[in-house]
Amino acid sequence: MIAHSWVEKVSHTLSNAGRALQKEAFYIKNVERDRHALTELALTLGVTPAACDEALLNGQSRGD
Repeated sequence: MIAHSWVEKVSHTLSNAGRALQKEAFYIKNVERDRHALTELALTLGVTPAACDEALLNGQSRGD
């Protein structure tokens, strides 16, 4: 009976970890999509790719 309880706990933990990884992958995908869209907009407005990267890095260091 103890083994069954342990297996259930491990299964539950792995399931939660899987859901967390899916959420993280979704977040990363959205960030990359947004970054691409913002870069395209900036380039359309005449901002250089280096300036875009610098602005993104500055925002990340501030926690934006």
